[in-house]
Amino acid sequence: RALRESLRIDTLATINIDNDYGVGTVGALTGAFSSSGGTIALANTFAPGETDFRSILLKLRARPELPVYLAVYPTDGALLLKQARELGLTNRFIASVAIIGGREFFEVAGDAAEGLLVASTPPSTGSTFAERYAARFFEDTATTEIYTY
Repeated sequence: RALRESLRIDTLATINIDNDYGVGTVGALTGAFSSSGGTIALANTFAPGETDFRSILLKLRARPELPVYLAVYPTDGALLLKQARELGLTNRFIASVAIIGGREFFEVAGDAAEGLLVASTPPSTGSTFAERYAARFFEDTATTEIYTY
């Protein structure tokens, strides 16, 4: 709903890992997006462990205006974004919060992470948890820790 209402996206491409997380996330997104009048123009799935996303990304070259929703894990997402930028793609990438997963995402993605929009629901509570987490682990928490710790 936020993609249609807040970002005013009418047409979308999806790329997801072929496992319960990726298929489930894109399935839920596709259902909600389509029921609100949106269209999925391209849907692409890749096998777990895949490291070369160029064949999927080349399908986007002719559609630079098409936003791309990613249901991927940190390493997959970082490599995918790097390869997209290496190919000169200018599409807007949007991902579920699972893409971040920690510092390794940013270390691998580097500047290719610039402009990535991350979709998440903010925690209604968690400031006490965040303070305790930071005190124990000597780093700030991310949304994923608040929901999964």
